[in-house]
Amino acid sequence: NTVESERLTNISVYLGDGLEVFNGGMAAESISEMHVLFPDPWPKARHQKRRVFQPEFLTMVFPLLKNSGWLRFVTDDDSYASHATDVISKQKLFELSKTPWTTPDTHYFRRAQRLGHRIHSFNLQKL
Repeated sequence: NTVESERLTNISVYLGDGLEVFNGGMAAESISEMHVLFPDPWPKARHQKRRVFQPEFLTMVFPLLKNSGWLRFVTDDDSYASHATDVISKQKLFELSKTPWTTPDTHYFRRAQRLGHRIHSFNLQKL
């Protein structure tokens, strides 16, 4: 895999409930960038509260990011993109940036392209 072939040393994998990482599993201001790529969109209205991109998520990520750190969020679900736009417009922790960023070539990225889905990329910089 790329981590081994490139001998990357700045990557960690956590097996378990991700909330544990946000609640004491990482030091404050220890992350330069966090990527949330194509999370489950929970398309049914009654399930949308389960979407990872929520105001509470931004509040948890904020202290972990270094000053001017980045939160990259990508979805191919139009409803989820609309939801993310709404969440972003109501918060004051991050600034939506027009800085270009290339979405990594993942399985879900290729699937979205194959299906002709519009890819929505949100690049948020910590204020």
